[in-house]
Amino acid sequence: MPGMMTLQEYEELAAKYERLIEMLRDPHDRYQLEKLANSYRALANSASVLDRCARVLEALEQGRMK
Repeated sequence: MPGMMTLQEYEELAAKYERLIEMLRDPHDRYQLEKLANSYRALANSASVLDRCARVLEALEQGRMK
């Protein structure tokens, strides 16, 4: 089973789908891809928050070990 995707991978997928939206004429198709792009954008934001939290925890652990 693959691991969690990186922030960059989520951002790349969101950008890919955002570009595809501009090419579509069907409003329903555009809506579906917009939802998908928004989901990947939200996952990118979550991955960013998790990364920042991990860095803070790491800094706290290093401070406690001194």
